[in-house]
Amino acid sequence: KAIESLPDEQREIFLLREVSDLQFNEIAEIVGIPENTVKSRMRYALEKLREALAEYRDLAAEAAQ
Repeated sequence: KAIESLPDEQREIFLLREVSDLQFNEIAEIVGIPENTVKSRMRYALEKLREALAEYRDLAAEAAQ
């Protein structure tokens, strides 16, 4: 659900990087955007995923105690 909630541009970059294991320069070439834009979209995607999954991090920390 967290990945599905990302904007299309961020989800595309995230999946190409994490699932397809492509380098940023390869993603830039495939998508047709500058490499810095790819990195920026990835950063925003990771921030949103951290926020969306924060409650699970907290639950895991509580369970570990």
